[in-house]
Amino acid sequence: MFVAPARTRPMATCLLRQIRCASTTTTNTGRPFSSQQLQHVAPPSAAGYPNEHLYTEENFTALKVAHEAWLMRQQAAAVDDEEVIGSAAPANIAREMNMAEAAMMLPNPDVDKILILVRHGEAGHNVFERDYMASGRTGVAGFDKECPQDPLLSSKGMGQVLNLSRTVDTYCNSHTQFFPELFVVSPLRRATQTALMAFPRYAPGHTLRNTKWICNKDVSERSNGYYSDISAPPQALADEFPGIDYSLYRDTYDPVNDVTGPLELEETKHDLVKKTGKFLSWVKEREERVIVVSSHSYWLQAFNDCALNFEDGGAIQGAPYKNGEMRAVALKWT
Repeated sequence: MFVAPARTRPMATCLLRQIRCASTTTTNTGRPFSSQQLQHVAPPSAAGYPNEHLYTEENFTALKVAHEAWLMRQQAAAVDDEEVIGSAAPANIAREMNMAEAAMMLPNPDVDKILILVRHGEAGHNVFERDYMASGRTGVAGFDKECPQDPLLSSKGMGQVLNLSRTVDTYCNSHTQFFPELFVVSPLRRATQTALMAFPRYAPGHTLRNTKWICNKDVSERSNGYYSDISAPPQALADEFPGIDYSLYRDTYDPVNDVTGPLELEETKHDLVKKTGKFLSWVKEREERVIVVSSHSYWLQAFNDCALNFEDGGAIQGAPYKNGEMRAVALKWT
């Protein structure tokens, strides 16, 4: 169990009281961090990939089953294809936890990675969608050409993210030694702004720790064709957010020239799932152990449901991420 330094301030003492029942070797239910994994039962409709516009827990369950079946078919046919190999998430055991438990998990040698997963706060397109529905307009707000492209956070969204920063200060400090070592952000500005505001002490180029910040397109989403998901060019983002490494994004950037829409889908839901597996493989090869990922609701749900193998269902696993929500996951490679 984590032991606080001798000179422990009152806040650290309260923190230890809050998590005194947590263990570095057991789950919330008292079971060891072992090879137990969830068993997914294929629903009758899982023969193909769900085509429904809306994402639901049932859709993602069917999507996971269908994706695994696709991988098995490709592997059985001995398809030596980079797309197939790269889309298979590395075998893992995942445990969902809150930030207090994540801080306690840090000394556990059985934990290979701790991911802090964040959904961006409310942004301009969320406000547009709300006003669109309130006005009685029909259709999908995200397909409307007036929908803001790559918007920043709204005032409400900034308030949500500032609340996250207080949580970060409580659990990521010199008493817990629980410090993020890498930040991975989506190319969309609302996700980058969220990470910068939620973790201000780790802003690129402004900390003694010199924490790395990388933009990775594999944590973004474009499976609905919304205007709000059109990202800015890499150089424009690099000018706006200095200190963030956009080299990976430059290598994969594909400009959208026709924005008179509705847009053609850049990716299918199947593509979205493949991106989560590719991203987890990238994470596995990184040397950093505590990694913050700032992304979007559909990507986060696909990542949780399809790339991670949780050893128990958890209280919120499978539930969509709310705006400005943060969760932690401990990973062990198997």
